[in-house]
Amino acid sequence: MFLTYLLLEWIEHRAAKKTADLAAKAGSLGPLAGGLLGALPQCGFSVVAANLYSNRIITAGTLIAVFISTSDEAIPVLLSNPESAGMILPLIGAKFLLAIVAGF
Repeated sequence: MFLTYLLLEWIEHRAAKKTADLAAKAGSLGPLAGGLLGALPQCGFSVVAANLYSNRIITAGTLIAVFISTSDEAIPVLLSNPESAGMILPLIGAKFLLAIVAGF
């Protein structure tokens, strides 16, 4: 876990300017962009979004959208049972829609 966070910090410092510029360009569509990026199953986007929010680059709505769309603890459980693997895409879609609504 430590190595993962260390890698994320390294990537963030290397791409901080690009990330900040992209986040600023999203403007009022920030929750849509945050929900879309957060729909990729992993927690890295929530860490980056929290740092962007703490630096006042993204809005609270975008942060909420990212946090909701990255909450994917159910996906590994669903993957462990092949019979329920068909529920993964609808779950990601539902999280994406909920994230956008909550973010706006």
